This record gives sequence, C-alpha cells and structure tokens, in this order.
Amino acid sequence: MKFYQYKKVAEYKYTITEKERLYNKGVLSFPSVCTSGYSRNDTVYVDTFEPPGNNNPAVILIHSWHERRGGITEWFAKKLAKEGFSAYLIHLPYHINRTPEGYNSGTLFLTNDVEHSILAFRQAVIDTRCLIDWITEKRKIPEESTGILGISLGAIIMHTVIGVDRRVKVGASLFGGGNINYIFTRSCITLPYVIYQIKNGLRIRDYRKVSKDYIQYLKEVKKTSDIEEVPCPWKWFLIDPLTYAHLNQPRKVLMINGRFDLIIPHRASLQLWEALGRPEIIWLPSTHLTARFFQNTILYHTLRHLKSHLLHTKQVSSE
Repeated sequence: MKFYQYKKVAEYKYTITEKERLYNKGVLSFPSVCTSGYSRNDTVYVDTFEPPGNNNPAVILIHSWHERRGGITEWFAKKLAKEGFSAYLIHLPYHINRTPEGYNSGTLFLTNDVEHSILAFRQAVIDTRCLIDWITEKRKIPEESTGILGISLGAIIMHTVIGVDRRVKVGASLFGGGNINYIFTRSCITLPYVIYQIKNGLRIRDYRKVSKDYIQYLKEVKKTSDIEEVPCPWKWFLIDPLTYAHLNQPRKVLMINGRFDLIIPHRASLQLWEALGRPEIIWLPSTHLTARFFQNTILYHTLRHLKSHLLHTKQVSSE
C-alpha cells in the first residue's frame, strides 16, 4: 500500500564487533528512507547475533517502547542465537542508538503531536521492511526461513509489518494488541497524553465517534485486499494491527499476553486475537511489567513456535 511504499536502500554497512563461542555479534546500519528531521534518528541500527553455519533461520526482533541497550529484547536475541537462529534486533525510531541528543530513548516516538507519532510508526514499519530486504537479498535467507518477534510496542508494529509485507510468514507477539484508539484511551501508560488531549478539547463524544468510524472502516477494509481503496477518516487507522488482521490470518502467529495487563488491556489483545482467526494464544498470570518473572516460560513457548514453523534452508551470506 502507498502509505508504506518505499525505495530500496542502496547501501548497507555491516561490521562484526565481537566473536562469541556460539555466535558472532555485529552491527548493521543503513540510512532510513524516511526522514524525520533528526539526523541521528535517520540512520537505522540493527544489532546482529549470528551463529556459525549456513542454514540458520532468521528472526527480526522489535523491542518495546523506551527500551534501552541491554534490555529484555537483547536477552531474547542472544537466547535465539544460542539456539541456532540468526537474530536481528532493530532499533526503533528515536530509541537506543537513534535517540537524538538531549532526549531519553523513546521519548520522541510517542508525543502529543499525533502526526509526528504516526510518522514515527510508519518509519518503524518501513525500516523493518528494509531490514527484511537485507536478510532475504544480501544474507540470502529465504522468506520461509524468516520470522519476526515483537514485544509490547514492538508486537503492535510486528502485526502491521506482516500485514503490509507478505514475505514474513511466522511471528511471535509478546504482550501486544490491536485497536490503538482503545489502547490509547484505556492504557495506564498513555494517561498523560489523554489528559493533555482533554485539556485541549477532547471529549468522550469524540472518542465514541472515532470508535464508530473505525468499526465501519474495518467492515469496508475486509471487503478488499487493496486497503488504499477504502477512504480512511483518521490517519492512525493505517497504523493499527486490526486494519491488517484479515491479511495476516494465513501466517503462523503465536500470541503471549498477560491477563492483568493494564498497559495493553485484555480487551485489546482479545480483539486482535479474534481478528486474526484465533491463533494460538497463551495467557500468563501477569501484568505488563511482571511479565519479566515469566521470561523463561515466554522463551520456551517462543522457541517452540519458531522451531516448528521456520525452515532451515541453505543460506549464502554476502554483503
């Protein structure tokens, strides 16, 4: 679709930084095809964890909001590499190495400027598609051997990526959901933004109107494979996983969510699960934040899913 169209990156830079016993750690960088006005943000960085051998399936990892270097997603990447997966942890816009000077990681991804936040989300999706280009074309890893794992915000982005890019067939969604309008107004983490919008005139009738518009929009979207044909009354509908869920149903997706999650509300996860055709879902007795106490359980089910559905196919590495 046009909203996520992009020109392919002409040049990628890849460097091995550390050689571990079970994998080599490296850094891939390339210019973002989306420009944000922040030069530091407009270079994409990917931490790579590649085990030896020429038949390793690939997993792209998309981290959570405000994640910093050494976070839980990096832990997952290292675990995956030790299990024989080539793991590629992409830095989201305004996060980690892409954080503009004077800001904390992720602060500029979601702001009170709705248009800015939508463009940050769009940039994240397109940057990930450019990474898929490198994996499939430069690393020569087949599409059937390429999966994606997203955590929280990363899970929301993951569902959108596989909705607009048919190359990724397998996904693991950890603590994600759909219906961004609902998440935004009900999540405890976005409360400061809601208060700001209320002070600037947002009312409950506005929320209800957007909700009704989205229900109608989804009905129309499901009738066509070309989403661009459907008039979009609110631009953020184009970044919502529910918009693309009917296109994702053939994919092998695992969902893991917390029953007591106040950041990605239970209803938002259920809505996405229903829209995806009820794929395998595992409910943990946790909140969003206490999910860390279950990280080994999450890893076990994630590995089981990825090993079951990603093919080990010959890989010819090139740069």
